[in-house]
Amino acid sequence: MMPRLSGFELLRELRGDPATHLIPVIVLSARAGDEARLHGIEQGADDYLVKPFSGRELLAKVNSHLSLAALRREALKREQAYASELESQVREHSREVVQWRDRYELAVQSSGHLLFDWDPETGRLVYGQGLEKICGYSEEDLGPHVEGWLNLVHPDDRQRLEDALGKVVAEGGTYHLSYRLIHRSGRTVHIEADGQMVPATDGQGEHLLGFARDVTERHEAELALHAANAELRRSNAELERFAYIASHDLQEPIRSVGSFAGLLSRRYGEHLDERGKKYLGHIEQGAGRMQTLVQDLLQFSRLNAERPPLRPTDAAHVVSEALARLNAAVQEKEAHVEVGDLPSVMGDGPRLVQLFQNLIGNAIKFSRSGVAPHIEIHACRQGEQWHFVVRDNGIGVAEPYRERIFEMFQRLHGREHYVGNGMGLAICRKIATQHGGQLWMDSVPDEGSTFHLLLQAVPAHPPLTDTPRRRNHPAASQD
Repeated sequence: MMPRLSGFELLRELRGDPATHLIPVIVLSARAGDEARLHGIEQGADDYLVKPFSGRELLAKVNSHLSLAALRREALKREQAYASELESQVREHSREVVQWRDRYELAVQSSGHLLFDWDPETGRLVYGQGLEKICGYSEEDLGPHVEGWLNLVHPDDRQRLEDALGKVVAEGGTYHLSYRLIHRSGRTVHIEADGQMVPATDGQGEHLLGFARDVTERHEAELALHAANAELRRSNAELERFAYIASHDLQEPIRSVGSFAGLLSRRYGEHLDERGKKYLGHIEQGAGRMQTLVQDLLQFSRLNAERPPLRPTDAAHVVSEALARLNAAVQEKEAHVEVGDLPSVMGDGPRLVQLFQNLIGNAIKFSRSGVAPHIEIHACRQGEQWHFVVRDNGIGVAEPYRERIFEMFQRLHGREHYVGNGMGLAICRKIATQHGGQLWMDSVPDEGSTFHLLLQAVPAHPPLTDTPRRRNHPAASQD
C-alpha cells in the first residue's frame, strides 16, 4: 500500500544506508501472529506492533527503543574513541617498540592485558606476561606457533578471527576484533584484541603487534544492562496498565461512592442523627480525596510516558495562566502576587503552567494565620539557563524536611490543618527534571520559603514558539 517501496523494502533501505542503519524501527502492521512478528524481526525491525494499538503503547515502545538506541550510540562512541586513541598510540610508538617493550610489559601486566607479537610469514607468536591469567595456559603449553592460540578460540569464532588476521596482513593498518576463548578450566572467556602491522625489528617484512584483554566482566555487565532494560520496559508496561486502571476502573467506582453518598445526604439527611450525618460526610470527603489522589497518580505516570517536545515558551504567559486558575484562592486569602519581567524558556506550556500553579498554590495554602500571603516571582539569567525564584512569607519548612517534601505522598501537616495528598511538589520536580532543569528550596520556619527553578534558555535559533493563551490576573502586578 506504500508508494514505490513496501514497508519491508523501506526497512532494508534504511538498514543498508550508513546514515540511517542505527535508527530504531518499529513495524506497525495488521498482520498478527508469531510468524508475522518473527518475519518482521528477521527483516531488521527492532519491534513489531499489531494494529489496533493504543497511543500509550506506541509511546512506551518508542521511548524504550530510543533509550536503548541512545545507550548503543554512547557505547559505540566510547569504543570508537578508545580504538582511535589506541591506533594513534600504536602508530606513534611503533618505531620505539623495542626500547619501550619492557615498560609496556610492566604496564600491561598490571592492567591484566596481554601483549603479543605475531610474524605472519613464519606464524611465530610471541606472548607477553599475563598469558596464564587470560587463558590458563603457559607459553610452553601453547608453543611458539600461532596455531596454539587459535586452537583455544571458540569454534564458532575461529573462522572470523582467521579472516580478520588475513585482512590486516594483506591490507595493513590496524586490527580490532572481539571473540571467545575456551579457558583451561573449560569456561568461556570473552576477548578483545587490538593491534597494528608494524615493520619488524630486523627490517624484514611486518609483524602484527598489539594486545588482548579479558572483557568477560564487561560482557556480563552488558548482559545485565540488557536485562535491566528489559525490566525497565516491563515496568513501563505495568505503569501504562496502572494508568489505564486508574483512569477507567478506579475513578468510576470512586465517583459512584461520592455521588451516592451525596444522594443519601440530600434525600435522607433529615432522617439521620448527627452521627449518621457525620459518617456520610466522612464518606464524601474520603471519596473526594481518593479521586484527587488517583488523578494525581495518573498525572504523575503520564509524565513518564508522555514527553512533549520543548519549544520557546513565554514564562510571563505561563505564570498569568497559573494565576488565573488560582483566582478563587487568591481572592479568598487576599494574596498579593508580584511578578517581575519573565523571559521565554524552552519548555512545554501546559506542564510549566502546572508547575507554577502548584508552587503558587502552595504559597497561598501554607500561609501563616492572620498574615495575608505575599508572593514574589522573578528570574535572572545564569549562563544557558534562567533561574526563577518563587518566594513567599508563609509558614516555612524546617531544614531536615526540605528535600523530603519533593517525594511522593510526603506530608508535613495533618489534613485537619492543610488539605492535599503530598503529590504536588513531586510532580513539580518531575516536570523540572524533564525540562532539563532543577527545582530546590530554601526556607526559614515562620518566615517563608523560596523555591528555585532552573530552566533552559531559548537558543539563538529556536524552533516555533509554543505560548499558552494570555490571561491577565488582577492579583499579579508587574515590577
